[in-house]
Amino acid sequence: MNLAYIVKRFEELSVTELHDLLRLRTDVFVVEQQCAYAEVDGSDPSAIHLLGYHQNSLIAYARILPPGPDDHPHIGRVVVRKE
Repeated sequence: MNLAYIVKRFEELSVTELHDLLRLRTDVFVVEQQCAYAEVDGSDPSAIHLLGYHQNSLIAYARILPPGPDDHPHIGRVVVRKE
């Protein structure tokens, strides 16, 4: 399977890309894994977003948060569509 990866800052995301990444995260974390927490947590505007596409469909995603008090960036919200 060939994946095309795109890396963008929050302000570079199109409305469609933002919708697709939030939907993927919600489908997997909230619905499939039944995790009851706020998926939109306020960290997206400061993150770098890695989007993985297969045939124009978003199937993988991760975000990289800027360094925190420990001076290290953090990787979070890593998800790959089950199918």
